[in-house]
Amino acid sequence: LLLLDDSNIRSLAGDVELSVDSAMRAMATAKLSGHVRTQVASAINLSHLLCELGDFDRALHYVAEGLNASGGNLHLRLAALDSRANILLSRGDCDGCAAVIEEISTHIAGERGRLHWDELTEASSRARLAQARGLWKDAIRELSDGVRLASACGDALWNSRMRLSRSRCFSRIGQYSSAAEDVIQSRLVDRIDV
Repeated sequence: LLLLDDSNIRSLAGDVELSVDSAMRAMATAKLSGHVRTQVASAINLSHLLCELGDFDRALHYVAEGLNASGGNLHLRLAALDSRANILLSRGDCDGCAAVIEEISTHIAGERGRLHWDELTEASSRARLAQARGLWKDAIRELSDGVRLASACGDALWNSRMRLSRSRCFSRIGQYSSAAEDVIQSRLVDRIDV
C-alpha cells in the first residue's frame, strides 16, 4: 500500500515517470502477497498514468489486467471501466468511450450506497465525452450534478475541478458570466480535503 501511496503522491507532484515506477512496484508486491485490491488499484493507476503519457496500448493492457483481477468487486470493476472509457476518449474514440459508459450504466443500475468519488469520476467521464462531441449543455448538466454532489460531500478538489470544466462549457455557449462565476467559485472552495 505504501508503494501505491508513493505513486499517487508522485503523480500529484507531477512526476509521472516515477509514479509509474512506484505503481509497477506496488503491483508486483501485491501479486506476491496476494492482495488483490492493491493489485487492481495499481493496474488502474498505471492505466491512468500511461494514458497521460500517451501510451494508450499499454494503458489498455493494464485496464484489462485490472478487470481480470477484479473478480466480483463492482467498485474495482467500475474504476477499471471508467479508466478504459477515458483512454478511448483520449485516443479519439468517442463511440468506444460511449459504449463503455453505457456498460458502466448497466452495472450501476439500481446500486445504492455507492462511493461519492465513483459517481464523480463517472460524471466527469460523461462530461468529457459530451465535450468531445460538442454537446456543451449535456456536459454542463453532468458537471452541475457533479458540483452538487462534491459540495454535499465536502469534496473541495472535485468541486473545483468540476467548476473549472463547467466554466469552459459555459464559455463555449456564450454564457460568459456563468463561466467567470465558476472560475471565481473554484478558487474560493475551502481546500480542507487536500
